[in-house]
Amino acid sequence: LAKIKKMIKIKFIIVFCLIVTLQFNLLGQTEIIIYRDSVINTVNPYLFGCGDEINEALAHNELDSLVTLIGIKLFRMGGITTEYYDWEGDNFNGVTYFDLDVLQNIVTANSNFGIDSLLQFCEHTGMEPVITVGFQINDPAKVARLVEYCNGSNSSPMGAIRAQRGHPDPYNVIYWCIGNEVFLSGVKLPMPWGDWTMYRHFNIPFDLWIMEDSSFVTPQEYASLVGVFIDSMRFHSPIPVKIGVGWDNSPYFAAALESNNTELDWVDVHYYPCSNGEADIDGLEKCLAVLDTGGTFFETMPGFQEWYSNVLDSIVIHSGGNNLPAYIFEFNAGSLQSYNTWWEKYLKGIFLADVWGHFAVAGVPAAAVYSIYDEDTASVYSIFETKNNMLSMKTESWVLKAYNDFFGDTLIKANSNTFGLNAYSSLSNDTLVTFIVNKSLDSAYSTTITLDGFVSSGEMKVWDITNDTTLEAPYNGTKGIIYRGSFNGDSTIFAYTFPKTSLTILKIPPKDSSTGSIRKNEIDSPLMKILQVYPNPFSNSTTIAFSMSGNSQVNIDIYNILGKLVKKLANNYFNEGEHTLIWEGRSEMDIQMPEGIYLIKFQTMDCVQTKQIILLR
Repeated sequence: LAKIKKMIKIKFIIVFCLIVTLQFNLLGQTEIIIYRDSVINTVNPYLFGCGDEINEALAHNELDSLVTLIGIKLFRMGGITTEYYDWEGDNFNGVTYFDLDVLQNIVTANSNFGIDSLLQFCEHTGMEPVITVGFQINDPAKVARLVEYCNGSNSSPMGAIRAQRGHPDPYNVIYWCIGNEVFLSGVKLPMPWGDWTMYRHFNIPFDLWIMEDSSFVTPQEYASLVGVFIDSMRFHSPIPVKIGVGWDNSPYFAAALESNNTELDWVDVHYYPCSNGEADIDGLEKCLAVLDTGGTFFETMPGFQEWYSNVLDSIVIHSGGNNLPAYIFEFNAGSLQSYNTWWEKYLKGIFLADVWGHFAVAGVPAAAVYSIYDEDTASVYSIFETKNNMLSMKTESWVLKAYNDFFGDTLIKANSNTFGLNAYSSLSNDTLVTFIVNKSLDSAYSTTITLDGFVSSGEMKVWDITNDTTLEAPYNGTKGIIYRGSFNGDSTIFAYTFPKTSLTILKIPPKDSSTGSIRKNEIDSPLMKILQVYPNPFSNSTTIAFSMSGNSQVNIDIYNILGKLVKKLANNYFNEGEHTLIWEGRSEMDIQMPEGIYLIKFQTMDCVQTKQIILLR
C-alpha cells in the first residue's frame, strides 16, 4: 500500500509540473537565468570518469583511441566480480570463479587481461586508476601483495615480480576500496541464467570453494576485517594511499565506518535510480524525471539532491562527525523491465547528461559511469556499442566527451522555470559555458536566456547532441556533438529553441570589463564559417565549402571516429572570401577508407570547429 501511495504521489508531482510548464509555455515565459556571481562549487575532472568489472578484458584494439578521444580522467575497477576474482591466478593474468546456483561445480575462467593490462590501459589513456579489492576470502595478505605489486619498488618482493613481467616502475595506485556491495552477502539475485547467491564463501580460499559453501560474513567481522586490511595495505605501499569502503543502508557499512572512521579516506556510493523501470512511454518519462522527482524502481528513493544529502548525513552519523567524501564510483540508469532500443541507444545518454549536471550541483567530487566496455554485445551498460567486432560511440559517450571538452571548473547557479528543461552553468576562464538538458520526449522549448551579473560580447556559440539519425550502429541515434553556429543577442539576453530530448551547449564570452569592448583577439582574428558539406552522406566524394572573413592560416584535417588522423586536406593561407575543397574518401596514403563516421576539423588562429560526415560504400 505504501508503495502504491508513493507511485501515485510521484505521478501527481510529474503531472503538476507538466501543467505548470504548459502554462509557462502558453504565456511565452520559458526562461533560463544564469547567475554569474552565485558560485556553487568547483568541478573536479574526476567527476567525469568511467568504471568496469575488474575482470573485464579491455583488449579491443579501438578502445584506447576512443577513451583518449573522450578525455576520460578516472577509471574504477570493481563490480560484483571483485569478490570472485583471483588477481594472482593464471600467473598474474587473473582467474574468475563462478558459483551460480544452477551450476553443479565451481567454474573458472581465465581473464587473460590481468592487473598489469588494466593499469597499463590507464597509463595509455591518462586515466587515474581506482582498484576495488575483495573481502570475501578474508585474506589481507593477498590484498597486501596486490598493493605492493602496484606501488612497491622493483627491489620489493612483489615489485620484483612486476619488473620481471615488464613494468619496472611502480604504477603508484592511490585510490583503493575494500569490498563491493558487501550488503549483498547472502542475497539471492535472480539472473537471466538462473539464481545467484552472493558471497557465500567467507574465509575460504578460492581453490577450496565448493557449491555447498554457505559461509557469510557478518557486519562485525567485516568491520574488523576492514581495519586489518587498512593497516596491511598502508604498510605495503611506499606512497600514501586513500582507502574507502562501500556505502549502503545496511549494518555492514555502519559497523565498518564506526570501527574505522579515523582510518578511512572516502566512501564508495552506487546509484541506479531507474532499475526495473517500465519501458513504455510513461515509464521512460518517469525515468527521465526521477532525478528531480524521485521514484520507485529498484528501491524507493527521493530525488537525487535529497538522496545524496541523506548519504552524506549517514556518513557523518556513523563516522562520529567526519565529513568523508562520497564518490559515486558506480552509476547508470539501470536495466528496464524490457529492452527499449530508443532508451538504450539514445535516451539513456540524455538521462546521463542530466545525472552529471545533478552530480555537479550536489558537489560530488568524483564519479564513474558503469561501464566503459563489455565484450558481451547484448550489454545495456557499456558507453560504447559493439557490433561485428567494431566499436562505436553511443549517446552517453558523446555526452561524456562534451562535459570533458566544454564544461568549466567553476559551477555557478542557473535556474530554469520549465520542468524537464534543466540548466547547468559553469565558468571556463571568463566564459560562460552552460549545458541545457531537454528531457521532454516531444517538446522543443523556445527560451529566453537571461544573464545576471554578466555582460556578454553579444555572441552565443551553440553545439548540441540530438536524436538526428538512425538508432542502428555505428550511429546509435546521434551524429554526435554538432556545432549549430553563432547567435547574436544583446549584452545580457539571448533567445534559443532547445530541441526535444537533447543536450545543448551554450558558450558565451564576456565583454572586456575595462573598456566595454569585445576582447581584442575576438575582433582582430579572421573567423571561418562552414557553409556546406555536400553531399553528406557521400559515396565517392564530398565538397567542403567555407568562407573567411579575413586572411588567415587554416588547417583542415579528416579524422575517423576513433580520433585518428586520416587525411590532411589543407595547411594553407586562405584569403578573405569563399573557398571549396574536395575529399574523395581516401587516406593520406591514398588508401580507400571504409564506410563510417568521420570528423572534419577546421582550425584557424582563433577557433576550432568540427563537422561530422558519413561515408557510405
